[in-house]
Parts: sequence; structure tokens; C-alpha cells
Amino acid sequence: MTVRSAGAAALLTITALLASACSGDGSATPTGSSTPSGTSATSPAKTSTGTGTGSVTTGSVTTGPKNDIAKRKSVIKKECKVTDTGAEASGVVENTTDKDVDFSITVVFTNDKATNVGEGSTEVTARAGESTPWKVEGKFKPPKTVLCIVTAVS
Repeated sequence: MTVRSAGAAALLTITALLASACSGDGSATPTGSSTPSGTSATSPAKTSTGTGTGSVTTGSVTTGPKNDIAKRKSVIKKECKVTDTGAEASGVVENTTDKDVDFSITVVFTNDKATNVGEGSTEVTARAGESTPWKVEGKFKPPKTVLCIVTAVS
């Protein structure tokens, strides 16, 4: 066998090995289990409103709370504080339109490590041309430090 023939044979062997390593059924699902027992990778997440005892999910990745960008620009968070029963976020909705507008505001409360510890939501009708106060209370065992994140406005 010549050096050229041996090189070509080695190249074919490497190509075949790489092709077999990359082949499969085209699915993105890894082998083994990476989801908790009793759930599937496509199970929608559950929603918890106003309570929490640990990590809380606010809807599935694809169907979580709606977020209206135009309305979100009108919502201003002014305060976030720990309370005896959890935490509270508050602020104002600035309605610059000439019509009353309904808002749904969802807030997730986290500890200082960004782990969700609770959530809550509120409905507010902002009068035309006015600033309207809003407040969301989460009921959970409060950590020493809490962060309040407005996660959705619709």
C-alpha cells in the first residue's frame, strides 16, 4: 500500500466515524432523564399567584404571562420591601392616553441570589391622563433580602 492510499483510507475511516457520531433521529432530547420523576420535558409549568415557599414558576416557557410592551412602558416600580408576611412591590401606572386603560401587573419576588420565593399580581384601571398607584403583595416566608421584578404587564 502506498502512502497516498494509506492516507485516503485513514481519511475515509475518520469521515465514517464522525458521520456515525453525528447521526441520530434528529431529536434534541438527550438520552437519560433530565426531568424530575413524574414529569416530562413538555409538561406545562404550573402557575402560583400570591404565595410561595421556595422556587415558584410563573407559567411555562412558551405560555407564561403576556407582556404588552406599550403598556409596560407606563408601569413604574417605586418600592420593593420585605413585610411580615412576605414582600410588597408598589409603584404607579402613568396613563398618558385620553382613555382609561386596564392593566394586569405580575411581580416575582426573589432572594438576593435571584431564587424565586414568591409572586403576586394585581389589576389596575388607570384613568385617562392620570398616574394611578398599584401594589402587589406576595405571601411567603420572607428572606432577609428581597428583590421585586415586574415580569409581565398586560
